[in-house]
Amino acid sequence: TDHRDHRPMAHAGKDEWVLVGEPVLVDGTGSYDPNADALTATWTLTAPGGSAITAVDDPSALLTGFVPDAPGTYVLELEVADLGATSTDAIEVIAVEGLVVPDDVDSIQQAIDSSTGGDWVLVRPGTYEEALDLDGKDILLLCLGEAHEVVVDARGTGPVITASHGERLC
Repeated sequence: TDHRDHRPMAHAGKDEWVLVGEPVLVDGTGSYDPNADALTATWTLTAPGGSAITAVDDPSALLTGFVPDAPGTYVLELEVADLGATSTDAIEVIAVEGLVVPDDVDSIQQAIDSSTGGDWVLVRPGTYEEALDLDGKDILLLCLGEAHEVVVDARGTGPVITASHGERLC
């Protein structure tokens, strides 16, 4: 190979938390070759136990996807290659199940009230005008989207989240 040829750089995207059964976009388009050589891509997927998923939709496309069918961690590795070298990068997609606001219940507090310790409460992007009381429950709150896309506004009525019974907040 030419000594001036530089190795390509794989970029598999960012780790994500997602809902079981919903499509996940896997984006390796940030991968590049410093010499502007053409790249080939190969995705490999390692699924958690209980999953029947064996591959992404198009393993040779930089932009592809899959639908997680079981809770757990899906490891996706992207290898990009030019004519003389390769580079790899990996991400984790963690799929969970739980009550989804506002799909399953209208408010985050309703989801908390319906949950028991260790349950997931998944919140879709939006503004939720409510104050939350965890009421002694160790639950896991997760926004389905970017963190800035979920806003909880107690409208000046007091704390946004009350955890006064030894709950753990992560």
